[in-house]
Amino acid sequence: MSRIEILRSRLTARTGVLVVVAAYCAAITTALFGLRSGVDLQDEAYYLAFGYRFAQGDIPLVDELSLHQLPGILLSPFVRAYTAAVGSTDGIVLAGRMLYLVVLLLVLAGVYHCLRPAIGRFWSALVCLPMVFYAPMSISGLGVLPGHVVDTGHP
Repeated sequence: MSRIEILRSRLTARTGVLVVVAAYCAAITTALFGLRSGVDLQDEAYYLAFGYRFAQGDIPLVDELSLHQLPGILLSPFVRAYTAAVGSTDGIVLAGRMLYLVVLLLVLAGVYHCLRPAIGRFWSALVCLPMVFYAPMSISGLGVLPGHVVDTGHP
């Protein structure tokens, strides 16, 4: 290989990395904007309410018999830490949405790490990119996914 071909291949690789980084920055910015807008009057606060009950001292599977309580068990440490830091539940839904995005990005990092040996850095990053926007039932909350695993009442 000549020096020009080596430089060209390095430039192409760097361009690919820059494209992926720019796409992720745009996707995360768009996701953050989407998390700050919109109101869900159905399930989003419902799952956080179970976490709040358990943070206040209710005992899971004793004081509550609903299958929907299981995500509340996962959310209760977050609710407990949030109410201790803020002193109230003001803004907890937005904080829960941000927590969802953080956990989603950590999961995507794990998926990227698993895919990288098989298909390479660039393609594994591109495969993970659309998942930044994933929100089951358009609810950006951690309570939705465990509820779908256990509850048979939802699709």
